[in-house]
Amino acid sequence: TYTVITEKRLYSFADSTKIDLMDGEIYLSDNQASDTIFLKGKASFEMESEKIGSKIVKAGNVYVRDIGTSFTVDANTPDSIYVNVTEGEVLFYSETNAGINLKMNESGYYLSRNYKFYKVIMRGNFRFNETSLGDVIIQLNAFYGQPIELKSNKMQNLPITVTFTDEDLPTILDIVAATLNLKVKHNENGYVIE
Repeated sequence: TYTVITEKRLYSFADSTKIDLMDGEIYLSDNQASDTIFLKGKASFEMESEKIGSKIVKAGNVYVRDIGTSFTVDANTPDSIYVNVTEGEVLFYSETNAGINLKMNESGYYLSRNYKFYKVIMRGNFRFNETSLGDVIIQLNAFYGQPIELKSNKMQNLPITVTFTDEDLPTILDIVAATLNLKVKHNENGYVIE
């Protein structure tokens, strides 16, 4: 049996889970052994990192497994489901597709007509005017949620003047590095400018 939640508001539970139902309804299993939350609509979720991987949100025929995070699931359209991660990480998958991992500030969607998952590439607008490279990196880290490191602290104060309109992180880093006669490398942990 299930408890059905339809009132649009923020719900807090004993295990520190928070659910902000924005539209539609949520079904919670009355069986304490089940940590699956069924969503028809749109809701934001905040999960405790101590119970990593224990909560699963099911929307249509796809799942979002919590990996200690805050995220929003929008299942309002019949042919797609959208997930946006504001903190931490989730695994967005189905029974027949391993899906995609989404980290902080990343979004993805699932199209039911072709059973595929897609990552949304974030694009940002920035204007730097004699801005130190250290400050540029802080702003890019905050916006994109990807670790960017400077190989040497001596680079922190290098000034740069450049404007970016609707650009992705790899393009911005390539231009910053080329402008300052530096190199950028991508590894499994993020980016390093040297």
